[in-house]
Amino acid sequence: MPSTITLCGPAFATGTEYLTSVYNPTLNFTYFYVYDFRMETAPVSRMNPAHGVSVDVSSCTYEPYLSQIAAQWNILLITSTQSDITIRDKHLAPTWVSTNIYPAQHYGDAMLNLIQANNWTSVYVVEEDGPLQFYGLVGPPVKRTFEANGVQLVYLKYDGRKVPLNFTTLLIEFNARSRVMFFFGPAESLRILLVYVAAISFIYKRYGVFTWNKGDKDDLIVRMAYRSVLLFTAIDLSQIDLRI
Repeated sequence: MPSTITLCGPAFATGTEYLTSVYNPTLNFTYFYVYDFRMETAPVSRMNPAHGVSVDVSSCTYEPYLSQIAAQWNILLITSTQSDITIRDKHLAPTWVSTNIYPAQHYGDAMLNLIQANNWTSVYVVEEDGPLQFYGLVGPPVKRTFEANGVQLVYLKYDGRKVPLNFTTLLIEFNARSRVMFFFGPAESLRILLVYVAAISFIYKRYGVFTWNKGDKDDLIVRMAYRSVLLFTAIDLSQIDLRI
């Protein structure tokens, strides 16, 4: 996607510098940005068999296809956010590894456990279709898991790049359907939503008066609201600082 280099380029740059500093001179790491996908100009045409080569992608919906290409070329494919069940089959994905401790398609099961642990029977799910693909990767498998396990849900997907969401209408509908909302979208959109929550008459106000700290007048509205925030993410328990 167009924003991938902007978002992930600095991470690749600092990551390769760090790896080279750690493993030099045994290993040297370099990376390429592919702007022209014609075979004669792409980096694959300049591969040296004596060097180790890998394809590193941050987030994509086409990993199984990339895995097939990497297998044919006999090079390593490294992915992060997204994965696929075929990664476990080394006949289908012999060169594919993931750095993610919890691939996106498994969030549905984890969120279902959260729902069941709290005895929630209905949820309202909002997904923003925007430049950050992560939310589009998490949302659909969550929806499928909820539906397969009898969770009553309303699933709203909107294009944040084209038409701003009418948050007033959203909250009125949410109020009529559920008291639990899953929001798959960037922090800035969450901030807008929560300012609306604080501004209008909302029956479940204690569940939603929070926002993103931005240093403007709206911060006072939601100073106490972080008590209502439940940040759902995966952690690596081998990192002692993250243990609860």
